[in-house]
Amino acid sequence: MATARAEIAAALNKMKKETTKELEAKLDEGRRRVEAELVEALASLEGQKEEAIKALDAQIVSLSDEIVKKVLPSA
Repeated sequence: MATARAEIAAALNKMKKETTKELEAKLDEGRRRVEAELVEALASLEGQKEEAIKALDAQIVSLSDEIVKKVLPSA
């Protein structure tokens, strides 16, 4: 009886270790996938930021020209 319990306990421990390894592998895979998606999203956001800055710079130049035309008399 004690031998059977010991065998069952050993089998359970082995199954727990195997399950833990599988879960850790799946978590690592998921973590790598999420990190890759984050890198891609950050790169996309950086590109959008650059485009927004360029658009703002163009608007600033346009507004500056318009202000100069209105404030300074035409020669």
